[in-house]
Amino acid sequence: MPAGDWRELPAALWNELRQLVAVRRNDEPVAPLLAPDQQFFLHANLRLQLDTARLAALRGTPELYRVSLRTARDWLAQEFDVGQPAVREARAEIDELLAVELRPELPDIAGSLRLLRQELALIDAGRVTPEAASDAAADDGAESAP
Repeated sequence: MPAGDWRELPAALWNELRQLVAVRRNDEPVAPLLAPDQQFFLHANLRLQLDTARLAALRGTPELYRVSLRTARDWLAQEFDVGQPAVREARAEIDELLAVELRPELPDIAGSLRLLRQELALIDAGRVTPEAASDAAADDGAESAP
């Protein structure tokens, strides 16, 4: 829109500028794009979190296991496109791993231990020979088997 008078020039410039620039309000923080070298470190750190979870599982430390998996899951949500199928699958896998109980309840073997101690006591007292005790144990196992 050409300005007819120099006094109309600022208003005309403002109108032209408003058509060139669009201002949008966003209440959520916008994450900046990562440079390629930073992406490498993000992938490496994610891999380290998963390796830490694996080591914690091998050592039997469920607290560290869960913290590492949650950190990896949070990083996937924050730093990767959650719309991508690979990211969704990775998060689903991590959720499945978080549901795994690292220290399951062990079965009660008190009855078996008691019977073993009784057999050993009989052997030590000389009432039964070790061969007879093992034969009797084999017979008991065969009778109790379905």
